Amino acid sequence: MKKKIFIPAVIALLSGNPGCDQQEKQVNKRDNPENPTIAALEGRPASRVIRATGEVVPFMMWDVKPEIEGRIKKRHAKPGERVSAGDLLVEIEPPPGEEAEPSKTKVVAPSDSTVMTVPVVEGQPVVPAGIDNNGTTLMTVADLSKLVVYFHVSEADAAKLAVKQVVKVTAPSLNGDQVDSTIEHIGSKMMIKNSVRGFNVRALIKTDAAKLSPGTEVEVVIP
Repeated sequence: MKKKIFIPAVIALLSGNPGCDQQEKQVNKRDNPENPTIAALEGRPASRVIRATGEVVPFMMWDVKPEIEGRIKKRHAKPGERVSAGDLLVEIEPPPGEEAEPSKTKVVAPSDSTVMTVPVVEGQPVVPAGIDNNGTTLMTVADLSKLVVYFHVSEADAAKLAVKQVVKVTAPSLNGDQVDSTIEHIGSKMMIKNSVRGFNVRALIKTDAAKLSPGTEVEVVIP
């Protein structure tokens, strides 16, 4: 009886364990650098590229408004014109019988900038900003030396972004080129845009953006 108990064990030792042999082959196959199939299966999955639609806007823009009530006497700048800080933009004539400080009848540029819009005409009544109204916008001027792009991303994608992260901006006017931009701000308040819950992001356009102008719709690519 004892022989019958030990004979199968001896046979197993002599013939080898098929299961162990198969495991050894699998280990050797996996460790073999010449096996590209195994390497491909064990590689990391490709990360998803985030894409969003954005708009180019000036980083600094001013609505120029009068300090006194009156009428437009003369406009001294037109859309697209570059002006320097202190340049005369608009002259205002006070209401009949009223006097005003000369400095308040002359509206000047707040900074070196470009005139974007001139929504008033000569002879038009104007009022300063007050508690009950926003005042008359005489001109809108902007510093075009620094452009940013605003775009919206989903809540899940926003979690993958960080301030100072570099993103790519492309537009038809760039003829296939991409412009580097750096994320400056990620909104803290959730917004809903085009039925997508997420956050607004602002990125500074780093490189020469001569082919990009305010109002240009762009595609933002985030690797």
